[in-house]
Formats: sequence, structure tokens, C-alpha cells
Amino acid sequence: TFIVPENAVVDGPWVVSLDNVFSEAECEHLIAMGHKKGYERSKDVGAKKFDGTFDSHLNPMRTSTNAWCDEGCHDDPLVQDLSQRIENLTGIPSNHSEYWQILRYEETQQYGRHHDYIDHQVDRFEGVRILTLFFYLNTLPEDGGGGTHFPNLKLTVHPVRGRIVIWPSVL
Repeated sequence: TFIVPENAVVDGPWVVSLDNVFSEAECEHLIAMGHKKGYERSKDVGAKKFDGTFDSHLNPMRTSTNAWCDEGCHDDPLVQDLSQRIENLTGIPSNHSEYWQILRYEETQQYGRHHDYIDHQVDRFEGVRILTLFFYLNTLPEDGGGGTHFPNLKLTVHPVRGRIVIWPSVL
């Protein structure tokens, strides 16, 4: 489904929403992987440290918790199958992707307006994010909040289990 909101500027950024990309069982498996890894307060990338790594920064506009799908999770056979599915969908090899973040939002939690571009990623093997893919693992009522809002497009994508939304992170 290509979403073109009413009164949208058609030569501006695009958003693609696809339903039923992940099954109920696959969504439950990812949620379980998040619990297994352990959820911690989500943080943004902070300042560069003397050793070339980056500190983390607690952002008051980002109140969710997340678990990184890295060692143990990334190599899980089902996660590998899902990664291959995403690679087939986007045409971007999975080794050019970051580890997935499994995010958990409780009622009233949010991630305020932000960009998904991170300057220091220019020097990384996979480069900067060119696309953001957001997977919804749960369904929420449309009037209950929890959507991904694109203010310049006047568009909100509501969470539906198995749905993904894709948009460019750079112009």
C-alpha cells in the first residue's frame, strides 16, 4: 500500500506501509527475543569518546525501552529468515543493516520528533541509514495513540501486528 495523505506534496518524501509481512507467531517470537535480551531505557547516540566509540545520551523526548537484537538474537534462525525477507523486499543486503532494536512502548511513552540520520555512520561499513523500517509487533486501536507520525506529511501510521512501514532516512 502506498500511502498518499490528502493534501500531500507528491514530490516530497514517501512512506510505504505493508500489512501481513510478519505472522502472529513471528511477532510473538520477536517480543520473546526482546524479553530474553532484556529491555533497557532507550538512548540516543552521544558524543564521540577518545577510543572512537560513542557514548549514549538519555533523551527526555525518547521514553521507550529497547532490547538490541545483536548476539544471540541476530543469529536466531527465525530472525535470520525475517532478515532475508526484508532483504528480498528492499534489495538491500542484510549485512548493510544495523542490528534491530526491539522497542517497547508503555502507555504515555513516546519518541518525539526526530531524524534517523546519525552523522558518524558515514564512516561505518554499512554507511548511514538510507531507509528506516519499522515493524509493528502489536495492534493498537486507531484512537488509542501509538502511531508513527510524519508531521510534514500530515500522516500517522497506526500499529497493526505484522505491518511494516518504510521511509527514506535521507534525501
